[in-house]
Amino acid sequence: PSRAMVAFVAGYTVNGHFNNTVGSMRTGGLVEYPAGDCIALTAEGRALADAPDSPPSQEELFDRVRQKLNTAQRKLFDVLVDALPPDTIANITLATRAGYTVNGHFNNTRGSLRSLQLIEYVQGGTVLAGWLRDFNA
Repeated sequence: PSRAMVAFVAGYTVNGHFNNTVGSMRTGGLVEYPAGDCIALTAEGRALADAPDSPPSQEELFDRVRQKLNTAQRKLFDVLVDALPPDTIANITLATRAGYTVNGHFNNTRGSLRSLQLIEYVQGGTVLAGWLRDFNA
């Protein structure tokens, strides 16, 4: 996963504190940076992790993501989940179905989901990020 994804799940933002924490974990041999902005557990890190024996279902993953979102973010996320399979939703449709108009608040909320790498902007609108769409596919 990317730094943004790890930070989101851990309840952080990518900032100095987060980067210092990850850096300490790397120095301790618990994580590595396999490519770009990605972070991966090493075998030592995996042995210490409190992880389930099997990955969650797609619906369980969606529920975990929802728990970390604020109300406005959750409204947009839920509209996109309801549109699966990975159909593109026009921004006006996304806004309307979520109870918004296309304005600054909507654009900021949509932008925050993109920054968290939960959605992608595509020509004609918005879709869930591929890693969410295709999870357990």
